[in-house]
Amino acid sequence: MLLVLWLKDARHGLNMPPGPLQWPVVGSLPSFALIGGKNPLAYLKSLGDKYGGIFSMKLGDHFAVFISDYHIIKEALVKQGSCFSTRPPTAMDAAIRGSSQTRHGVVFTNGRVWQVFRRFAMQSMRDFGVGKKSIEGKLQIEASSLIQQLEKMEGKPYNPNPDTQVAVTNIICAIIFGERYEYGDADFSKIMDSMRDLAQSVQFTDLRSMFGVLSLLPHRENFKRLIAADNHLKTVVKRQIEEHRRTLDDVEDRDIIDLCLRKQAGDGEDATLFNDEQLSHFIADLFLAGAETTATTLGWAYLYMAEHPEIQEKCFQEIYNVLGDRPPTMADRSKLPFVEATISEVQRIRTIAPLSVLHTTTQDATLRGYSIPKGTWVFPMLYAVSADEKQWKQPADFNPERFLDASGDYAKRESLIPFSVGPRMCAGEMLAKMELFIFFTMLLQNFRFSKNSPDQKIDLDPILGITWSAKPQTIQLTRR
Repeated sequence: MLLVLWLKDARHGLNMPPGPLQWPVVGSLPSFALIGGKNPLAYLKSLGDKYGGIFSMKLGDHFAVFISDYHIIKEALVKQGSCFSTRPPTAMDAAIRGSSQTRHGVVFTNGRVWQVFRRFAMQSMRDFGVGKKSIEGKLQIEASSLIQQLEKMEGKPYNPNPDTQVAVTNIICAIIFGERYEYGDADFSKIMDSMRDLAQSVQFTDLRSMFGVLSLLPHRENFKRLIAADNHLKTVVKRQIEEHRRTLDDVEDRDIIDLCLRKQAGDGEDATLFNDEQLSHFIADLFLAGAETTATTLGWAYLYMAEHPEIQEKCFQEIYNVLGDRPPTMADRSKLPFVEATISEVQRIRTIAPLSVLHTTTQDATLRGYSIPKGTWVFPMLYAVSADEKQWKQPADFNPERFLDASGDYAKRESLIPFSVGPRMCAGEMLAKMELFIFFTMLLQNFRFSKNSPDQKIDLDPILGITWSAKPQTIQLTRR
């Protein structure tokens, strides 16, 4: 009894959110391992439901707050965004991005470096057409190339995800590198493998991040794979930087790397931030964020279309009635409300970044009457928001109708937040939305996705890494 009271005081003396029992040294990990070991996200969601959308756990050396309620997430990340939007140092981050003092890139950086490079990333993508009509042609060309590639496997059991990854990645390649790769290119295949390993090797339950002393031990296999993947991607990027530096034009900017080199050679106050090491991480971050999430979402869309042929057929009929055989443009989105609703439903039911990217508090804060000490880890449970019965009727069902109003028009739902919210929301949201709409529409315009046989069981259970990806499996494509 005394032990239980001592444990309670360790957290509730701070008036932190309630949560499962905490033990000395290991914190909440025994409960997590015993109850949530087989399905950690389901366990965390059950705790969110139990404790009213916000709860705390002690994960080794760190206090952590988990938020599963949309309104509380918005209160933290938007209304108190400056406090809740910093990235904490983790073992994974230290292994591939340096210490908290020398951290590189844009996704995991903080302070001045993050501000400069996030602003630069968004402006650069706009400069090269993101969000504008000028990029629609590139999206249509890549979607057409993908369609030609998929035709080769028509009627055969086939996993279209690797080829989709090539097509989507070629979009960000054109914006960053000024070039594209062909299907089957050996070097590009290695890049794809590195991206997949980076997305799937990162685990939020990694004990090295929870216990600082474990970082002194030799790296485990998943860390070795993670480091190797990151090193390979950085090598590719550094090679591109050197080639761009050698061929840099005095007048015309070909891509984002040219813009980076122009900044590096300038005399502005931020020029020193654009060193080669920072640029290699920054470009790698853009590369991953601009390709992995969209390709993964499309992979889920294929499976859900094969699982729900009646929804697929309704999408096709709408596309055919509005577009006929012509390719879609972004101006067609309002004319294809059921297609738009279906894309939104895929994003809802399989939220790509289920726990977003880890946040931490920059100072002591108060949230819903609870005290959140400085340095607390914060997990926005985006997947739990998408499965919240207070927000969605029968959330386990795949039902695009939930995004349509009584007139059949697309109805935006505020609690659909696949790109998160606040200062750290995904900078590539606009590009991702354009890619998803044009690729999904053109693919359904040209193919029917179906099971290999009537009794095939499509596996919709995700692989949990930093993203929620589908398990490799085959379906059939039939040309319309």
